[in-house]
Amino acid sequence: MLHTCLSGNESTSRKGEEMSLPITGAEASLITSTFGPAKGLVDAILAPKLEKLKQWSKDRELIGDMTEERLTKSLSGYLSRLLQRTSEVTTIVFPQRKIPIGSIYEELRLQAAQDPYYGTRDAKAPNSVDIQSLGKSYLIVDDAGMGKSTYLKFLSLQIVEKTDRIPILFELSTFNAELSLTENLARLFDDIDRSFSRELFARLIAKGKFVIILDGYDELPSASQDNVRKQIADLSLKKQGSTLIVSSRPREQFPDLAGVSHLSLERFEAKQAKALLQKYDEIAGIKISDALIAEFGKIETKFLETPLLLGLLYRTFAFNNSIANKSSAFYSELFEALFKGHDLTKSGFVREKSSALDIDRFRALLRAFSFYYILNSSRESFGEEAIIKAIDDARKICPSSLTQSRPFFEDLLAAVPLLLLEGRQIKFMHRTIAEYFAAEYIINTENPPQLLLKISSGRARESFQETVEFVGELSPTLYREIITKPIAKEFLAHCEGMSTHSVYTSLVFTDQLHLSYWLRSEVEKKRKGGHDIRIPQPERSARIGHAMVYFYGEMNNSQYVAAITFGSRRNIPPAAFADLSMPDGSRAHGQILMPGEDPDISFLAQHFAERTWYSFDDDPAKSLSHTSQIIRLICSIQIFGGHGGRNNSSTEPRYLCKERASSVIAEIDAFTQAKSDLDSLLS
Repeated sequence: MLHTCLSGNESTSRKGEEMSLPITGAEASLITSTFGPAKGLVDAILAPKLEKLKQWSKDRELIGDMTEERLTKSLSGYLSRLLQRTSEVTTIVFPQRKIPIGSIYEELRLQAAQDPYYGTRDAKAPNSVDIQSLGKSYLIVDDAGMGKSTYLKFLSLQIVEKTDRIPILFELSTFNAELSLTENLARLFDDIDRSFSRELFARLIAKGKFVIILDGYDELPSASQDNVRKQIADLSLKKQGSTLIVSSRPREQFPDLAGVSHLSLERFEAKQAKALLQKYDEIAGIKISDALIAEFGKIETKFLETPLLLGLLYRTFAFNNSIANKSSAFYSELFEALFKGHDLTKSGFVREKSSALDIDRFRALLRAFSFYYILNSSRESFGEEAIIKAIDDARKICPSSLTQSRPFFEDLLAAVPLLLLEGRQIKFMHRTIAEYFAAEYIINTENPPQLLLKISSGRARESFQETVEFVGELSPTLYREIITKPIAKEFLAHCEGMSTHSVYTSLVFTDQLHLSYWLRSEVEKKRKGGHDIRIPQPERSARIGHAMVYFYGEMNNSQYVAAITFGSRRNIPPAAFADLSMPDGSRAHGQILMPGEDPDISFLAQHFAERTWYSFDDDPAKSLSHTSQIIRLICSIQIFGGHGGRNNSSTEPRYLCKERASSVIAEIDAFTQAKSDLDSLLS
């Protein structure tokens, strides 16, 4: 039988076994109705929490000679600041308003990043973050706009309200590279007139009093990533009883967290999308949702599945009463709506522009500034000085801007509110806004192919990952020529001389594979309500992002577990993967294991030693890659989805296809030749 896990451990717990605290829309509504505005929420939660924390003063080993009064005072300042941060959100729908989180929060459910049986997921699965148990680690990885940061804010409120633990919510984009990670976290507890005891801080971590939440690993400056990745991995080993949660968009490398559970967010169902739109109506005091909901049948599903795209859909529909057919169009219409002063809550109010730029010149400068913002975000976080410097640089490559940097900056904060001021940090309302306009800059330069090639092959390629995907929407031919064609050619070279199954050929191109088998009694750990399978991963696949698929079978009258690990070898961009791939369909029919089917793994003993990992890049595993038994095991993984190995349960798994790669290259070459012929006719 085929099973999938992402940390080398299998969990077979049933719903309700963990002491997890699912966050529901009903609770969000209750918070709003009970506490009203954010300040009321802070006051209502803070006092009971401090009463709980007074119990810590009875543990002299924990707090030393600190009095109950001093302990309470030391923690109350931090908790008050935390509750103020987490009780309100700013959204792309209402860019200049802080909205009480309870009035706008629609339930976001976590799920295991991959479930058994071909990546399908249980939409009714409870929240998988157990905020009561000690010492756990979680990595939440999902695409832009899924609501990770909002989810973590609401989770922080739940931790404060429902447990005796303290959440430490830290945005990694604000990481100070001159300090250690723990010092960055500890400084959140410092008051203006005194520092929080570092000795006590360390003891609180060890005793499991904290839930440490590191939000936005992907937004770390690239210069700090290696160092911070090591520090996060070190923290996961030394945190003892405290819980660690790290969130990120998909990336090539993540911290190696001890005993990690990999999670993602479920896509919205239609009823959740409708509920969120109705909440927007209540906040705006207008009635838009009914007309928009009536159009659901005409709207591509992906626009209704994520909070960000749903918000953009609502915002642009309110502006022009039409529905865009691709996500990039939302950002263009959002800019036009904000520039022309379309405020959902202040009909007809147009803010004066300090820069005095018309819409075309403003947009041109915004493109250049967004490009520098994405480029520099790989090196630093943004305060006011860094933002002004980026605008200065943008003006140099945008000579028609006809304005100074500060008036343009002020417009982006107020008149065309795409920037958000949070403490001393300044950032775009959502990073995808900067990524979209950076893509506009790329396709409007004098030599787009040259610039895109430099980005995709240079040190900043990871920072521009999503920007490049926007280029794919805005200029498909440019994207295919620079991004897709080289991958197609590399894949065809990989396929030369390989006569194995096409699904297998695709997987060994995209992933690193290792194989081993183990006596089941040695790796199975019984526990109440189920069992765990604990198999150590091979050293070369120790990097987070390697998943393990395992199969039960019998050899010499004993039960064994055969395991295959796989992890990304090539980070193929989503649009390129979609262009070069085909659904699995009938090609894999008969070649894969069906749910509940036990494979014949007895042949492994003829070629491999027990308890030893073999890479499919090396003999003897490589020499057996053509055998039907190996192919059947590998093809059964069925995890093809391109970006991060993800597979949407509502669609068929996909795999790279030689015929498709050849066709794409031929289409690109034909287009290039047609352009050349046209140039000849015009010359």
